[in-house]
Amino acid sequence: MSVIAACSRIGTENPVITTPFWKRRRNARSDDPRPNRRDILRYGASATAAGVAGLTLGTGSSAAHRDAHRSANDHTNDGNPSMPYIEVEAGVRVFVQDWGKGKPIVLVHGWPSSHRIFEAQTVALTRIGFRVITLDLRGFGRSDTPWHGNDYDTWANDLQTVIARLDLQDVTLAGYSMGGAISMHYVATSQDPRVTKLALMGAAVPKLMADAETPHGLPPEAFDGMLAGIAANRAEFFSAFMPNMFAQEASEAYTRWFEGIVMEASPHATIRGLEEARDRDLRSEVGAIAIPTRIFHGVHDQVVPYPFAEEQQRLIPGAELVSFEESGHGLFYDEASKLSEELAAFAE
Repeated sequence: MSVIAACSRIGTENPVITTPFWKRRRNARSDDPRPNRRDILRYGASATAAGVAGLTLGTGSSAAHRDAHRSANDHTNDGNPSMPYIEVEAGVRVFVQDWGKGKPIVLVHGWPSSHRIFEAQTVALTRIGFRVITLDLRGFGRSDTPWHGNDYDTWANDLQTVIARLDLQDVTLAGYSMGGAISMHYVATSQDPRVTKLALMGAAVPKLMADAETPHGLPPEAFDGMLAGIAANRAEFFSAFMPNMFAQEASEAYTRWFEGIVMEASPHATIRGLEEARDRDLRSEVGAIAIPTRIFHGVHDQVVPYPFAEEQQRLIPGAELVSFEESGHGLFYDEASKLSEELAAFAE
């Protein structure tokens, strides 16, 4: 069933999704019981073991620490001595994980996940000398879930506040999917001198909804169907949606873990994020990007199809495109070690 047909059916007579949105790839790997078997950055067995441990334990810290969301003692990270919650406006705090020492890389998650999707990259990059900052956008993960401010402009402002509060300099900003759109929007509109490089990973840039200039985008009826499906039965919707993010078949355990991350998001922020992806047109901004930009995109991406990457390269001055030949949308899983290697090479 095509994505258009599947999305159009959601929320009608039978709101429960019984068919995945996109066909599974025939060459998908099905015998891998762990999130990733490949060596992280291929720099030694001890680092690999640490990477696997990080994937297993969640964020590399204890389970008790992860579960105690905002206990009185939850005031420092395992890395740099900074607060894990930063107040971005009165009464609104976002969760920030700040690990390692060295040149800073800021990773911005996509819709509707959290910083946890970057576990493999965070472990790998910190162990080779980078400072890696990941955050949960407001409405997602462990951040506050206010009714207001769930839009590209506010998320970009929150990102700027985090970077300023941590006093980061010479930042490589790497945004994934919707986080790529937010990161690009922030760089283009703020011209913040703290950010010196931009990485777009499966980014929903510049306009996700199809029109005459973007025939590879999603049609309006696809967005209507997805919004109806989320409203009708969010858990069932993402149960069908998420496994099809990957070109390599994810294990049952990884799929359950990923769906759990998605369900941590506010349902309101989930809907607003999809509405923003549908409605925002960033084509007038991409030409304002004046810093080195590198595009990482899965060739088999069925959520933000590969032609978007080619369009980004064409519109952003001097942008370079790195193709992930074995990846779908979830390149952080499909080719986790390659993504770590490419981010490290670009950030140096």
